[in-house]
Amino acid sequence: MRRSEPIVKLDSHMNKANSTVEKIDSLQLETKRLLLRTFQASLDSNVIHGLLQERDIAYNTQMIPFPYEKGMAEEFIHNAHKEAKEGKGLHLAVILKSETNLLIGVVSLIKIEKSDKHQRANLGYWIAKPYWGVGYGTEAASEIVRFGFMDLHLDYIRSNHFTRNPASGRIMQKIGMKHDPQLKNKTDKWGVWEDVEAYGLLRKDFVENK
Repeated sequence: MRRSEPIVKLDSHMNKANSTVEKIDSLQLETKRLLLRTFQASLDSNVIHGLLQERDIAYNTQMIPFPYEKGMAEEFIHNAHKEAKEGKGLHLAVILKSETNLLIGVVSLIKIEKSDKHQRANLGYWIAKPYWGVGYGTEAASEIVRFGFMDLHLDYIRSNHFTRNPASGRIMQKIGMKHDPQLKNKTDKWGVWEDVEAYGLLRKDFVENK
């Protein structure tokens, strides 16, 4: 398993080595089967728009709208670059190497919180439906979590999933996250209050177990 030299470096609170955002256009992480890279609107917007015509992807995530209309992918990519420059998030395209570098999903560290005491983020991801069930979500999530802890020096990464979607919870378990029943809550999804399960992982636990 290989990875390229990290390019994205979130602001000085995120890294003890005086990190700043220097460049986001060429970040690329690599796993056995996947590339995780920053977005290129000219290459990726139409692909994302097409994949998100599948209702089940939006149904199982908290933030993706449905129907996914023209222009939404371009807006998402614009905001992804903006969040990275502001140190608020990191969104990467999930690219399947065996399919001539086909984009099959997105993996993100979002809602990054920065203070002198804590560096935290939320993990988010989605994989195109034809590629469910073969471990791509786990592989992508594992690599961005590694990058978050080891390169961005985050202290804590959390995530959540709808109770009715245990497959997402299994991804969190496989990458070492621990379920926290005390943080179980509800959120509004398309006018229905849904139960949500919470998971988290501390950097010290990640380092001890890697």
